[in-house]
Amino acid sequence: MQVLQTNQESYVTQKGQITIPMYLRIKFGLDRGSKVFFDIEKDHIKIIPSSSLASVFGSVAPLKKKISFKEIKRIALEDKLDAIR
Repeated sequence: MQVLQTNQESYVTQKGQITIPMYLRIKFGLDRGSKVFFDIEKDHIKIIPSSSLASVFGSVAPLKKKISFKEIKRIALEDKLDAIR
C-alpha cells in the first residue's frame, strides 16, 4: 500500500505551468478545465479551487433592504482596500 504525501512538490515549466499531483486533483475534485484561485500571502501562494457561481448560489441570505449597484461597488472596494492595508 502506497502512502500519499500531504505536502507534494511539482516543477514550473518554461511556460510557467505546474502540474498538480494526482492525489491533490482527486482530493479537491479538480478535473481538466477546472479553475483555481491563487491567494498570495507574505511568503507563499495558496492554490484554492474556484467555485462556480452555480455551486455557491443560495449560500448567502438575501439582503433585507435593497442596495444600489453603486453602493455595492463602494462596499466591495472598501473591503478590498481594508484587506490590503
